[in-house]
Amino acid sequence: MVRPTLKKQIPHLQESIKETAWKQIAELGASALSLRAIARELKITAPAIYNYF
Repeated sequence: MVRPTLKKQIPHLQESIKETAWKQIAELGASALSLRAIARELKITAPAIYNYF
């Protein structure tokens, strides 16, 4: 299976990052939000999040 190009992945990953962040805020509260937790759930590295914004 061929992976989509980075340009095609960016909008999808941006939305996934936002959705995951809102989910964690709803479940744990804003003070518990972390890039590492978001990245762990999405199976990407924490610094990679910066590439999508």
